[in-house]
Amino acid sequence: MRVSRFCSGILLFGALLPSCEREDLSVETPQEQAFTLKREWDRDNAPANIGLYHNDYVAHFYSLPLSGRLKTNPWSGHYWPNQQGGVSYRWSWENAPSERARFTYPIMSKDEVFSLREMSHLSPIEKYEIYNADYEFPMTRQERADTEVMTRRDIPRWFGKCHAWAPAAYSFLSPGSFTTKSQDGLKMAFGASDVQGLLTLFLHQTPSPATYFVSRRCNVDERELRDQLYSGRITREQFDAIMDSAECRGVNPGSMHIILTNLIKIRNMPFVADVDRFASVWNQPIYGFDSIVLETRTSNFEAPYAPGTKKAVLVETQLLYTREIGHMWDRIATPNQYSEGIKNYRYWLELDENDNIIGGLWKTEERPDFFWRQDIPEFAGKWKPLESLYKLATADIKPGRPDRPDRPDRDGGREEPGANYYEEPVSWNIENGTLFYYIRHVGVKVSPEVKRVVLEVIVLGGGVLRHYELTPSATMKSFYQLFDHSIAKVQLLGGKLRLRGYDAAGRELFHTSSTSSDWR
Repeated sequence: MRVSRFCSGILLFGALLPSCEREDLSVETPQEQAFTLKREWDRDNAPANIGLYHNDYVAHFYSLPLSGRLKTNPWSGHYWPNQQGGVSYRWSWENAPSERARFTYPIMSKDEVFSLREMSHLSPIEKYEIYNADYEFPMTRQERADTEVMTRRDIPRWFGKCHAWAPAAYSFLSPGSFTTKSQDGLKMAFGASDVQGLLTLFLHQTPSPATYFVSRRCNVDERELRDQLYSGRITREQFDAIMDSAECRGVNPGSMHIILTNLIKIRNMPFVADVDRFASVWNQPIYGFDSIVLETRTSNFEAPYAPGTKKAVLVETQLLYTREIGHMWDRIATPNQYSEGIKNYRYWLELDENDNIIGGLWKTEERPDFFWRQDIPEFAGKWKPLESLYKLATADIKPGRPDRPDRPDRDGGREEPGANYYEEPVSWNIENGTLFYYIRHVGVKVSPEVKRVVLEVIVLGGGVLRHYELTPSATMKSFYQLFDHSIAKVQLLGGKLRLRGYDAAGRELFHTSSTSSDWR
């Protein structure tokens, strides 16, 4: 999702705040200083900018994992676009007379609030203010003013709050729906998206204690630049010079590989990436990666390479991130086939005589523009009551299972599937590609008792690499299916697919697995 002009400014300003520490070479030991200065990346691309200070991280390439996932998945939701009034949008108003009425409705009076039969259709901010007995609705008015929804008709579709949704998605547990009472005793129903929206607005309005930012922002409009190239207004040399400028080169791949592996796998520390390097900003919470080594060289390095390079390895990495999927009343499991985003990057990593990463060179035009993360502020002031609502929205989450509280333990269930709950054969269509396995199609027909079907990718040793929610067929309600997903082959050697079916209460009714012939 593209970030608005407002959050773009916040991010760039946040990168310069005193709270965003930069690597200070003056406090390093001489050995650390020499090691740092040999690196190809500049200060803006140094791992220190995201909190990996003074080489207090693993840089030895062969000690770094080739795959990693966060222990808790970022949840998916909505980016609350300005053209819909942001978080003042009545997303659950099923009987709205028009789409525009969802964000241009009249501000209610206290008497009108008390005359409502139910409030589930109100916007997240309206509900929050009623919960706090604030019937002047100052936050709703302010959100309308900030988004300009009442005064502008030309608001770009991509202006929104993904800059606040992304850190909210990895910092807070996935909220669900619940019913409570306001300070004045009014019964109120909150949906998952209501709490998501309030958490997003909370981070949008509340300064972070510290912000960390790696690389630069590219403000080049790729389409316009290519039009200039194809029309002859600029030369190929001019085009390449702009694309290879410091602002548009993207995160240095050596630094990127260190940050990705150290934060996600080693430290279980989430962060946000602008996953492409052009003018529009797409902020996404990163939750995993899969890498493959394609080639190793001890000479004939591609220029320009970092001084001290003794070995170069060509790496292809799948970056896994959460995408927005819209509004929802109940909590859903993520990632699923709609929320999962994948970017494929290929790059050279340059290693010194000790196999430490000292630089990198991009091989693909696809690359991330910048990485960032922020420390989360405490609930305070007008946002203090949100803490109580958040606790209600996550009260059902079981310890140790914050990402999917409604899913039974992966290692539980019967040893033998209950064949009466699904029909054989299960349709497995998995292609063996050069670099990845491609799950082209998986489908299963189930009995009416089955309400959810999930697909798990099981690797050697029994670990679950990936998890997908299958979707009911539009024409055959008892048929669940999944289409077109790719997974790094190196992670699936000796692996299999496993289908699990659950009833409405979350009890497992069956599980069945693919055979080795389905993979190869």
